[in-house]
Amino acid sequence: MNKSTFTPKIQSSYTDFTFVSENSCYVVYKALSKADNKEYTITALNINSEFVKNKPDTAATLLIQELIHFSSVHPNSVLLDTFEIANGQIAWASLPFTFLKFELHNTKLDTHFEVNIPKMLADVASELEFLSQKMKITNSSAIIGLENIYQYKSDGFHLGNWAEAVQNNKETENQSKSKAEPQNKPDLSNEINALGFAALEACGVSSSVIEQIKALRESDQSSYVKSTEHLVSEKLNHYPESVRIMISRMLSSDPKLRPTIKEIQSLKKAEHDEERKETGATVGRVSLQSLIGNFSCVAQGSS
Repeated sequence: MNKSTFTPKIQSSYTDFTFVSENSCYVVYKALSKADNKEYTITALNINSEFVKNKPDTAATLLIQELIHFSSVHPNSVLLDTFEIANGQIAWASLPFTFLKFELHNTKLDTHFEVNIPKMLADVASELEFLSQKMKITNSSAIIGLENIYQYKSDGFHLGNWAEAVQNNKETENQSKSKAEPQNKPDLSNEINALGFAALEACGVSSSVIEQIKALRESDQSSYVKSTEHLVSEKLNHYPESVRIMISRMLSSDPKLRPTIKEIQSLKKAEHDEERKETGATVGRVSLQSLIGNFSCVAQGSS
């Protein structure tokens, strides 16, 4: 981090900056206010990224659009008196929010990191609906991951890094034009599938295992189905059956069997099972080999 990372107002008002996350459009830090010694989240334009250097106006527009959207959902979250545009930089402070990826990686082995999976799915589904209908972004599957999903207090989950989605959207539009196909209602089945995998990762399934399971979808359908069903059953056994069924559908290899955005949004009303063993998802690790091995043993035992 150097001084140009932030605007003068942020530099003079905050200290003890800790890096949290970055993407092609902006960087996020945690910092302490010199005024009250409390922790806040600092967001600033990523002036070192190639995207910002090559398309500064587009990057600034997307950054401010994300800010306006977040502020509309949580009117008191952004400290407006800290917002500043100076010397080509844009930055502001807000009440603390956390990226799920950051929290998972910084969770101690002897502690549990709580993620309200039904609420996360419902809120991110609403974000996808907003991006599709209001921002006209119809290809946002690339940004659906814990590195781009963040939580503001206990009020809700949000999807960030719109810049990457916009770039992918332009590529998709160019491909559609070249094929000269009629444009129908946006198909968000890929986004829904990606969100299902994000739920598994939020429950502690490593990203490497998730990538291996995705590969099975193309090479071994039977093992893919068994692996996803086993993970949903094991990692989400403390949630109602309706939640587990919904996620299983989201992970289906057949796009036609996946739920709609509206169906996923209905999860917000789902109540946690009264007999839930723990509050929150337990961070754990599982290998793909052990999953398929278990299935093989079951198959041999039944033969």
